[in-house]
Amino acid sequence: MKATITDLKPQLLWKWFDTICSIPHPSYHDQALVDYIYNWAQEKNLWVEKDQAGNLLIRKPATPGYENVPSIAFQAHVDMVPQADSHKQHDFLKDPITTVINGEYLYADNTTLGADNGIGVASILALLEDDSIEHGPIEGLLTRNEEVGMEGVLGLAENWLESQYLVNTDTEEWGHLYLGCAGGIDLSFHKEYNFKPLKDGAKVFKISLKGFRGGHSGVDIHTNRESAIKYLSKLLFALYREVKFNFVDLYAGQARNAIPREAYATVSVTAENESKFVQAFAEVQEKLTSIFKLAEPNGSYSLDQLEATPELTRLSCSDMPNLLNFLVLVPNGVLRNSDEFAGVVETSQSGGVLRLNPEEGFKYQILARSLNDTANKIYSDEMFALADLTGIGLTASGFYSGWTPSLNEFTKFVEEEYKKATKSDIEVKVMHAGLECGILQGHYPDIKIVSIGPDIHNPHTPKERVHIGSVEKYYNLLVSILKNFKSAQNV
Repeated sequence: MKATITDLKPQLLWKWFDTICSIPHPSYHDQALVDYIYNWAQEKNLWVEKDQAGNLLIRKPATPGYENVPSIAFQAHVDMVPQADSHKQHDFLKDPITTVINGEYLYADNTTLGADNGIGVASILALLEDDSIEHGPIEGLLTRNEEVGMEGVLGLAENWLESQYLVNTDTEEWGHLYLGCAGGIDLSFHKEYNFKPLKDGAKVFKISLKGFRGGHSGVDIHTNRESAIKYLSKLLFALYREVKFNFVDLYAGQARNAIPREAYATVSVTAENESKFVQAFAEVQEKLTSIFKLAEPNGSYSLDQLEATPELTRLSCSDMPNLLNFLVLVPNGVLRNSDEFAGVVETSQSGGVLRLNPEEGFKYQILARSLNDTANKIYSDEMFALADLTGIGLTASGFYSGWTPSLNEFTKFVEEEYKKATKSDIEVKVMHAGLECGILQGHYPDIKIVSIGPDIHNPHTPKERVHIGSVEKYYNLLVSILKNFKSAQNV
């Protein structure tokens, strides 16, 4: 008989993850899941409360003999990034996530799995439900809308937590203990355009770029995973220099914090330039494909002719050069590596969502990240300079600070428990992706924080998968931290 998710160990954790997958919970649409958890906590007679931002805090008292052990908070975010392969019909607001066991890994069926951070949520709820664990007081903090700008934790109720120690569950490498992360800021370019009717006899083409790997714009930004937006922009810029065309629309990316896997442009050309355009496309796409073919072996351009229907409109000729210059000049990827932490990216920018159409105008969303808040501001100022030069509006919002590493008694205790769990040395690291820890540190300056998690690969993409065996090891580590915190010294 083929194993199902509820057959996996630890069963309580996987039972909860199965429940989480059954209730749609993308960012801004996770209320049903939050309500389910809230009602469950009430039924279990656990102390539970919501704050104004919709975050949940659940408390479980100490087991006998652990009443004097300091309280530990465990934190995760409830929302997930909704991404699906282009051929997959999936409504993230209605459809459950279908899980698939393949060897040592759990996947979803051509969508994101939501292991980021659903495994963390499931592990916290399992700890709260499991009455066989010996532990001091536990707080489970479940935050909202992390994936769209840390909105839940930014609005966290003041003086809510009682714990002075916190375990964040949102990192994705078993055998690694994280003590620091990047901060971020959202850069949103925007401009309204007047679209005009197509010229008489105009020909319409759709340019598609597909097959890129995509990935997490923090964790994977240094791995040469190419951005479909940038390579579509390169093609469009080079193509326009050979033969003039007009944009009908642009569409790329589904999430601000994911490296885009696909990008599309619909363009119109005059009838007399049709053959020249098709020939130029073939030449330009061949050159550009040769650049990314090793990093993105499945990536490819295609050109399809569409019917020039009466409702189609185009960007005016006078607007085209400026917009193309902007698209090709916007920086993307690693901007600077850290001087302080070897092998760690300091600052990056990743364009996640691109739109151009008569209804929305032009929109381009970038997530800028940095371990250094000042560096992030300086690079963001450069984007304002580009906006001024091109006449495209720019709004900066959603700033959150990085998490500064701190070695203390709690981190040393968790490191020792981690070493026992792995039976080897572990890596203590700083990550370029954003965690809620820096913001939590702002709310609670004296709180001591660590971040751990199982092996989760390709988050924010439909190829997301979690290593099943590492989940059991990760959960057992959480249990050990609770059980052995009683004997911890100087904490």
